[in-house]
Amino acid sequence: MSRTTVLQLIAAVIAIAVLAVIHQGSGWFLSHMSNDFIVGMLFGMFLVLLVWIYEDWKERRSRA
Repeated sequence: MSRTTVLQLIAAVIAIAVLAVIHQGSGWFLSHMSNDFIVGMLFGMFLVLLVWIYEDWKERRSRA
């Protein structure tokens, strides 16, 4: 195996480990929150994403 392949495998293992820790941590965090908080947080994240997409669209339109 080449050095690049070994480094890619190490990076993949580290990425999977980090994602597993984030998954368990978010599950613990969300299990301790109320449903109203979770719904509000998701709605807020949706609004932020919507504004971000709109502003990006305006910026791209102004360049054209």
